[in-house]
Amino acid sequence: MIPSAILGRYAKSLAEIVFEDNIDETVTGDLKTYSEIFHAVPDLLDALDSPAIPRDTKEKLLDELTARYPVHPTTFNFLRILLQNNRIRYFQEILDSFIKAVNEHKGIVSAQVTAAAPLSQQEVKSLEDRLADITGKINK
Repeated sequence: MIPSAILGRYAKSLAEIVFEDNIDETVTGDLKTYSEIFHAVPDLLDALDSPAIPRDTKEKLLDELTARYPVHPTTFNFLRILLQNNRIRYFQEILDSFIKAVNEHKGIVSAQVTAAAPLSQQEVKSLEDRLADITGKINK
């Protein structure tokens, strides 16, 4: 098992690049698309991770996949780095860390509310405002 700190470095490095180039929304969208692909076809991620498959075959598979589902060059390079460093199996964990880094940079805070009954629009708005006050983040 790879420590989450190592996986977090991949996410933070990517986040730094996308903010520098102002392509965070594009790359986030690309990675979410690939998350859906890997979730829908788990054998694909298994093949990209398999030590039984030669690296050049895996790279060709990634090339074919990105030809069919095009991504920004930064996203492509990131996927290739994960593949070359045998980290592609941790794609979802890295994506989760990346999204957290993007949200943190943008000042977005996630919250989950559990209620016994559905909340009215007024209650939701009141809760959002209260959370904005508590966190110091602006409610959009």
